[in-house]
Amino acid sequence: MYAIASSKGLIPEVENFARLTLDHPMTFESIGDELRLFNGWALRDLVRFRKRCRDSLVSCLESFLDYRDGPSKIWTCCFHSHLLNSQLQAPEQGLLARWLHDLISQAIKELKQSYTLPLLKQQNFRKQYMTALQQHITETNCLFCSRVYIMDGDAFWLQVKSKLTMARDKLGMTVV
Repeated sequence: MYAIASSKGLIPEVENFARLTLDHPMTFESIGDELRLFNGWALRDLVRFRKRCRDSLVSCLESFLDYRDGPSKIWTCCFHSHLLNSQLQAPEQGLLARWLHDLISQAIKELKQSYTLPLLKQQNFRKQYMTALQQHITETNCLFCSRVYIMDGDAFWLQVKSKLTMARDKLGMTVV
């Protein structure tokens, strides 16, 4: 659909279809026979768009590693993370709850590996967030993280969701 819209100069449709490609891999195998429908410039623009979206998502996720001023500061008093940080981790990683730091760092790593993969589906990231939190609470019996989740977990997730949506949607197809 993107290839057809771009060949017809349908700008709003081009942008909409380009966004839809973000949830799917972009490889020769996944595009298949439809590759012949693409003009070279359209494929180049789509690749550049995906790279910019990936970079925007990485920057957004990195902002959640800011345990001093960002939304993640609610997760900075986890006793179990303090123990890990003081024994094993460098001070510059701060005192962000280890399970959250690891989750975000892994998502950033996966995004940086390739822009041809699907770009961070929010529903999958939400499941990973909940799994990491539940695993942490189950393994450590962490009352702090349980309390934070009960009191502020939904508001925190809404901030994550909103910022990730903005990071993905703020970019247009125009090449910078």
